[in-house]
Amino acid sequence: DNTIRRYRDIASRNLAIRGYGIKSSLAAMLECAIELTGGSLSPEQLNGILALNRDLAEHPLELCPYAKEIVDLLAQHYRLAIITKGDPAEQERKLQASGLAGYFTGMTVLSEKTPDAYAKILNQYNIHPSDFLMIGDSLSGDVFPVKKTGGSAVFISGTTHWQSDHSDLAPDAEIKVLKELPALLGVM
Repeated sequence: DNTIRRYRDIASRNLAIRGYGIKSSLAAMLECAIELTGGSLSPEQLNGILALNRDLAEHPLELCPYAKEIVDLLAQHYRLAIITKGDPAEQERKLQASGLAGYFTGMTVLSEKTPDAYAKILNQYNIHPSDFLMIGDSLSGDVFPVKKTGGSAVFISGTTHWQSDHSDLAPDAEIKVLKELPALLGVM
C-alpha cells in the first residue's frame, strides 16, 4: 500500500533526528498524513491518527511464546542484559510491564546499535567480545555490529523488519523462534 510505504519512508528518513519509539512514530504519521492530504488534514483525520497512536502506546505488551521460561532458564546460566533502541522511558515501561526486569543485570537504550556502541557496553560490563552473545531479531542492529566487535550473535529470523538488512557478516546461528534457543546453547 502506498500510504504504508510512504509512512515507512518518512519514519526511516527521520530516524536520525527523532529516533525510535511511539513519539517518533506519531510524528511520522502526522508528517505522512499532511503530505498525502496536501496539507488539508481534517480534524477527524487528525483525531484518528492520535487515537491510533494512543492505541499503539497503550497496547498490552505481548511476550514471545515461552519467553518467561527461557529467560528464567538462561538467567540460571548466564548474566543477562538488554540492549535496545528507542525512547528510554518507553523501553523501561515495557521492561517493567513484561515482568522480566528481575532477570536482567541492566538495560542500555541506544539511539543506534553500532559497533562502537556495543564496544562501550562490553567495556562498561567488563566483558571480552569473545564472551558476548547477542540474541536478536535484527540483522542490522543485533548481528552485524556485534560481529564487527568480535562478539557472537544468534539471529531470530521468524520476525519481519521493514529496514533492509545487508552485510557480508552472518550470524553464528539462526533460529526461527525463541523456543529453539535453549537447545542451541545446550541448556535445558
